[in-house]
Amino acid sequence: MPQISYAEKVIAYLYEEGEYDWIAFGQLVGYVASDENDVAFGKSDDEIFRDALSVGMYLIDSGDFFVGSLNSGHHPKGHLSPFQNGKGDFLRIAHQYYESEGLQALELIAGIWFEKTNHGKMTNEPTDALCRIFRS
Repeated sequence: MPQISYAEKVIAYLYEEGEYDWIAFGQLVGYVASDENDVAFGKSDDEIFRDALSVGMYLIDSGDFFVGSLNSGHHPKGHLSPFQNGKGDFLRIAHQYYESEGLQALELIAGIWFEKTNHGKMTNEPTDALCRIFRS
């Protein structure tokens, strides 16, 4: 039986997690910054940000997730409002937050969320480029 790479484990977990909960951009930052044993990959903040964006784009481009922001409203859990221009807004807003406060920007790590819209397991294996993100 072939060994499952860390990238495949992360993407499979995001698909599983997406079945019952939203995924914060900050979670993606954590996954691309260190391995499954929490050993840092030794990336710069710019590399971590770029790689987290790539994972976010992978989720959006799969057609199985949309990206948006959390609005508290009257619902106890809140409500996730899709970005009007999808990945274009995602990239623009993420860059704005990162440029203003770096990876410590609360709006970046806890203000951008992904919601799974097509339920079920991932249908496409992660690309080689995506797998390289999860290596030191």
